Amino acid sequence: MASITRTENLSHLGEWFDLLERKIAREGFLGHHDLNIEIEYVFRDLLNFAYGWDLENANNVFGKNQEAFDLSSGSGTVCVQVTTTQGAAKIGKTLSKFIPGYRNRFNRLVFIYPVMTMKKSQKSFKDEANGFDFQPGRDQLCFRDLLEQAQQMTAVRQSEFLDLVQSELGPLGSALRLGTEPSVDLLIAVIAHMANYGTPEQMSHHESRPDDERKLARFQDHASFLKRQFNENREFYIPVQQARKAVGIDAANTPRIQLWLRSNSLDLLEEHANNARAGFTALADRLLQETHRSGRNADVTAVRYLLADEFFRCNVFPNPSED
Repeated sequence: MASITRTENLSHLGEWFDLLERKIAREGFLGHHDLNIEIEYVFRDLLNFAYGWDLENANNVFGKNQEAFDLSSGSGTVCVQVTTTQGAAKIGKTLSKFIPGYRNRFNRLVFIYPVMTMKKSQKSFKDEANGFDFQPGRDQLCFRDLLEQAQQMTAVRQSEFLDLVQSELGPLGSALRLGTEPSVDLLIAVIAHMANYGTPEQMSHHESRPDDERKLARFQDHASFLKRQFNENREFYIPVQQARKAVGIDAANTPRIQLWLRSNSLDLLEEHANNARAGFTALADRLLQETHRSGRNADVTAVRYLLADEFFRCNVFPNPSED
């Protein structure tokens, strides 16, 4: 199971990095460079996590007149230039500013580029480095290097890294549109999981708990909350329908979906002291956990939309009475 989680973690990381690369390229083409400043802070945290460095924003330490690097290690281990400009000329220019004033303060100068792949400059820079230990093959990094670093992490550490990437990139703004395309494969997996729930005995005696209807009626107080999950996320209608079509929902598996919803809803209502909002959120989390999915932002929202729609279809989460 760990191998599945690791594969999914790396896949999600790659998706986020791909989207960010395209966004930065598009903004640069339009002459919008504000995002580049934000990326410095993102790389600070990602590099610290992935490599165990202690980077901070260099402007806060050396002042804004310093142009040789953007991030610096308090321990003097490494400093980093975050740039979208590739090639020997950029590296040579940076070394010319770095060597005179900072060669004795840092052990390593790294260039990181917000791209998935790149052709690293093969020039030795021996003259420009003037005895400083600059290794072009080692000291030019991109998103691929971060993925390779993540590949060496444990599954738990990978998941923490993915959480960090999502939390760092999400606040950059809705214009990034990061994580906004749900995985139809994930929706297929969660629908199929619910559609295969329950034994024949459970199917014939699924109303085994006392006061089922009274407990589920507690959701009625939050019908407007459920309706918002449905109305505000209607962009997920098409991928959800595609997933349902792929699974082949019919009269045989609809009762199984209803049983999963009823059983788990009651469990989580009891666990969360009859708080329907908390129960609904936990229900989406449980479905992702049971299908061994890490849950990107878009996937979580799509599952919430799916659950709201299934509740309405199965009348498990009824509308308030009219009286």
